Parts: sequence; structure tokens; C-alpha cells
Amino acid sequence: MLQIIKKYVNFFFYSVINGFIAGTGFILLITSGFFTSSVSERINIFDIYSIAKINIPLFIAVFLNFTILFYLIFFLKEKVYRQTIPFSVLFFSLCVLVSSPWDRFYLTLALALTAAACVYVFKETFPEKRYRLFEGRNLYIILAAMTVLMTAVLSWGCISRFYAFSTSTYDFGIFAQMFESMATDFTQTTTLERGEPMSHFAVHFSPIYYLLLPFYMIFRRPEFLLAAQAAVCFSGIIPLLLLCRRYRYNNTVTFLIGTVFLCYPAFTCASFYDFHENVFLTPLILWLLYFIEKKSIIGSVIGGLFLLCVKEDAGFYLVVAGLYAMLSKGMPKLLGILLTVMGISGFIGTTAFINTYGEGVMVNRFNVFLASGQDSLTDVVLNVIKNPALFFNQLLSEEKLLLVMQMLLPLLFIPVKTRKLSDWILMIPFVIFNLATDYSYLSSINYQYVYGSGAMLVFLFAKNFRYEKKKNKTAVAAVLASLICLVGFSTPKYCNIARADEGKEKYNLSREVLAGIPRDAKIFASTYLTPYLYDCADVYIYPALYNTGNSDPDFVVLDDRLSEYLELTEMYMEMGYTLEEHGGFVIVLQAPWWEK
Repeated sequence: MLQIIKKYVNFFFYSVINGFIAGTGFILLITSGFFTSSVSERINIFDIYSIAKINIPLFIAVFLNFTILFYLIFFLKEKVYRQTIPFSVLFFSLCVLVSSPWDRFYLTLALALTAAACVYVFKETFPEKRYRLFEGRNLYIILAAMTVLMTAVLSWGCISRFYAFSTSTYDFGIFAQMFESMATDFTQTTTLERGEPMSHFAVHFSPIYYLLLPFYMIFRRPEFLLAAQAAVCFSGIIPLLLLCRRYRYNNTVTFLIGTVFLCYPAFTCASFYDFHENVFLTPLILWLLYFIEKKSIIGSVIGGLFLLCVKEDAGFYLVVAGLYAMLSKGMPKLLGILLTVMGISGFIGTTAFINTYGEGVMVNRFNVFLASGQDSLTDVVLNVIKNPALFFNQLLSEEKLLLVMQMLLPLLFIPVKTRKLSDWILMIPFVIFNLATDYSYLSSINYQYVYGSGAMLVFLFAKNFRYEKKKNKTAVAAVLASLICLVGFSTPKYCNIARADEGKEKYNLSREVLAGIPRDAKIFASTYLTPYLYDCADVYIYPALYNTGNSDPDFVVLDDRLSEYLELTEMYMEMGYTLEEHGGFVIVLQAPWWEK
């Protein structure tokens, strides 16, 4: 009798805790106006004045209903009463974070850490057992469905950003125009990148784009590029699942690791910054490391060749992978030497090509290591060797520490839980490309520079997971942490879906105006309008960043949301241009010599 009473008391105690956590989150979601207000009209729940907006009777009703719900659940399956707290924290976190259209980096990290810690509080929770739901083909069917869903949601978010006129010349207009050029004459010609007709090969060595060309020929729309980027990124789950099979994880653990990959916030956040060749790094690096683990020389060489086609600096990743293979126990040394030689040769060859026939390699990403008059990668390396203190000092800043947390907390820091030198070698791209730089874009998960380093961290997560004693518990904690981080870091970006819908009428009218501009004219256009002029062969960003002497456009297309539009409109009208059309927020000025 005493044990039964104790059990009911435990049920009541945990029901109240869960009810308060989940109920509070739901009340805050309602208070923010998530269900009733537009994004711009939502109440800031992080403001003290939001407390006055909370309905006390509703608060009590929601709290009691959640408490009763949990109490009934515990009667149906009493063993879960302690396991529910981490998921209540998850629910609270999701409610709080989706209600806020603003960045909450530190709050997100704190909530993710709290949810993960709650998993470890109780020893008997999440036991090491297999779940029938994930046995056999079910594992791959469920993960395939999740991958398709995540791809669709990410595509929707990115395309909505395009529909809300939030994608600019850099970096979407140039690639939208470039793909139209590839579809027309098979060249990567663009006028938007440097203010004159030129090949994208002059800036980056990226023949990998041609893999998407057959599919682009079918759809032939800029939206396809955004959807394709999401699909390419999440295709990395295939080599990851093969790695899990090689490490002999059971299906439950494999499912959870796959879920962590799909929820890894760096990949989603980077995809929102328009379109880049770097996205191919994620699946190709995972494929390369899979073949290395498999000790397949042919597979590794093929993977390495594809990797070299992504970008001129992809050879660096190949060198790192080669060093990893050389230093790994039981790995054929020939494989490591071969990949290292390929990487060095590829890097030297592609950079020499760009330096000779193009604009030169972008060394300005590492200006902090260059003295006056220096402009080469060799200078960067020599300066670091001469003064390593300068290098280590660059790694330490609030911005860099935040990035470390954003990249490693969703993986529970498992990538760095190793004593093997070979594993630490794979951390080099993260340190070099993302931390050892004063170029802010490199040190943010919101840009394309985390695709490659993120892939290597995910690989280390999957590999080092073998050493976790309580795999189910750890994997659940990682899923909760990665999911909370995903929602917290990406919610402000997904708000573009609501914004695109709320301003639909104005956006549609703006698109109609842009569609009416002659495609054979010479056009100057504001940065957020050029992606919609992708099928114009002679369009230039205005005001110009490059080739500022370019003049005499047939049409000047301005965005009245930008502060300089009024001044530019008056300037061109004084030059004899006439107002051809003004619809939505698009102003079209026509040259006096242009004939309809």
C-alpha cells in the first residue's frame, strides 16, 4: 500500500513539474500572438511588459490541463514519468523560440544544454535497447521521409526569402544569371559578379555546378537552385548511414544519429544565405571519409576528384583527409599519401589557374595575417610560423567562442572527445577557415563557410560515438540539443515564409513590373532586384561595386525600399530618363534612346 501511494505521489510530483514547464511555454506562445498576429506585430515575450499580456485564468487552465495530461500518461505507461522532463523542456524551448522572430543565440544554447542535461539526470532513463519501429526497412523509410520533409521545409523557407525580395546579387543574382548562361551556351558567364561579362571560373574554380545543369534545364527557374541546394546538403545522410552501418550501430542509434545530421543547425542556416558551390562539400566530404574508413582506394580517389571540382580551396580538405588516412591506425599509408598529393596538386593547379587567367585567389579572408604590401597565401603561412601568438590570439573572441558552441553543442562536443591525433587532424578546417580569420562571414553559421568543416565535425561525431557507453541516452540528448539549436538559430530565417505571404500583393506587383522589362536591354538594377532579371544577359548591379565606369544603361531599375533610390531617380531623370513604370516597390527608368 505504501509503495502504491509513493508511486502516485511521484506521478503527481512529475506531472506538476512537466505541466508547469510545458504549460508555461504554451502560454508564452499564445501571448506572443504567434497564432493571431503577423510577424511584425508579435509581442516580445522577452520584454518585462509582456507579463501584463498574460491571461491569468488561461494560464491556470493550461497548467492544470497539461498536469492532468501528464498524470494520465504516467498511468498508461509508468516507466516514462521521468523521461518526460527533457521533452517538456524541449516543448518549452520550441514554444519560446518559434514565438520570437529575433536572434536568441545564447538563450538557444542555454535551453539546448538544459534539455541535454535533463536526459542525464536520471540513470534509468532511455535504456540500451532496440526499438521495433526502427528495425529492418523501417529505419530507411522513416529517415528517407524525414530527409524529404526537411528538404521540402528548407526549400520552402529559402524560396520564400527569394519571394520576399530578400535575396541579393551577392550571392544569388550572380548564380541565377550564371545558370541561365550555362543552359544557353554551356558557359558560366555572368555580368553581375564583377560588373562586366566574365566567366565565374575567373573567380572560383567550380565545374561541380554542371552536375545540376541537366535538372536546371527541366525547371529553368531560380527557385530550383534553392531547392537543389537543400537536396544536395541533406543527401549527405546517405554516406553517414553507411558509416553507421560500418561502425555496427544498431538501428535505434543509427536513426538518432541520422536525425542529428538533419537537425544540425549549421547546414540549415548556411543554406539560407542564397546559393553556393560550398554545399557540395557536405556530401562529398562524408563520401570521401566513408571510402577512407572502408579503405577503398578507388572510391577515395573518385571522391577526391569530385571534391577538387567544388572550389579551389577544396584541395585543402583533401589534404586534411589524406593526413587523417596516413595517421590512422590500420589504414593503408599509400591511400593517405595519394590523397595528400592529389589535394596539394589540385590546390596548386586551381589557384594557379585563377591567379593566371582570373581575378586571383581571395587572400583577403586572412588579411589579419598580412603585413603591408603582402598579398599571397605564402605570406600568410610564413607570418603564422614567425608569430604563432598572432594566430592563437585570433581564435579567442566572443564571436569565435559563440561559433564553437553553435557548431559543437548540437553534437554534444563528441567530435573533440578523442585522444587520436588523426581525429584532431579533421578539426583543422574548422580552426583555419572558421576561427583563424577576421573575415566575419567565415566565423558565422549563417554563411556557406561551415558546410565543409561541419561535415568533418559530423563525421567525428559519428565515429567517436562508438566510445559512448550509454549510446541511446547520449543520442537522445544530442537530438534534443540539435533540434533546439536548429529552431532557435533558424526561426528568424523561416519568418520569411510569413513575410512573403503578408506582403504577397506588393511582391506580386513588383514581379510583374520586373517581368515587363525587355530582356535584350542593358539594365542597371538594385541588388535585391537582380535575381529576378537572371535571364538578362546584360544586367549590372547598381550602384556598382566593380567597374564603376560602366554607363549608359537602357533601363535603370531601382528598389524604393533602399535609401538611395530617390537621389538616383532624380539624377537619372535630370539626364533625360523617363519614369516608365512604378509598381510595388520597383521603379523603372527608361533611356531617351530606347524604342519600344
